[in-house]
Amino acid sequence: MTQLTHLEHVCAAIRAAAEEGCPVAGNAEGKARIAIRRWGSYKNRGLKENDLRARTRDLAKGLAQNFEQDPSLVGPLMIDYEHLASRIVDVLTAH
Repeated sequence: MTQLTHLEHVCAAIRAAAEEGCPVAGNAEGKARIAIRRWGSYKNRGLKENDLRARTRDLAKGLAQNFEQDPSLVGPLMIDYEHLASRIVDVLTAH
């Protein structure tokens, strides 16, 4: 699958999450680009390829770091970022 196709699929997943009411699912293309880059660089943060749970949490953390003014204050929104990350991971691991 090409990078562009990944981008399209991830954007669609983010938009679907937004339509379902996910409060952190705006800016689909921006989040998709960050998500794809973060997902591909897991080794830089010492994660194992087959540990999808840890990689999903890492992706959620990366999204929060990139899209919140003060990620240390995210608190309960982290659950929403984890939900969004799991939707993105479903797409990235399916293709």
